[in-house]
Amino acid sequence: MSEGPQFQVHPDEAGFAVEPAVERAIEALLFVSDRPLTAPQIAKVLEEEAEQVERALESLREFYEERGIRILVHGDAYQMCSAPEAAAYCRRLLGMNSEGSSRPRSGCCQRTSASTLSTTPVAKDALGW
Repeated sequence: MSEGPQFQVHPDEAGFAVEPAVERAIEALLFVSDRPLTAPQIAKVLEEEAEQVERALESLREFYEERGIRILVHGDAYQMCSAPEAAAYCRRLLGMNSEGSSRPRSGCCQRTSASTLSTTPVAKDALGW
């Protein structure tokens, strides 16, 4: 990286370079993005090699497999969203019933699609965050 924070490199068990700070930066980008991001887009922002970003993305996907948040792949792009098994809680937070019908909501939550929340993970942009 030419500018910005310098990351420390730590080899993993297989000997590949692992940069925890790169993973943290990618995690933050996925969290704040309102759309899926490709590895080349992330690599450009971080001024990192695409291969390093792809390894970090796969590591993060594995980390989040058993969490309430997931990193989904849409074609060649990645997006952070809620786990499908948390959909009922997300609906409750947004004031939706089990059929996906919603009570009147204000502001940012009005953009959320009831049909999306009924059966699929919820992306942060759907919540308006």
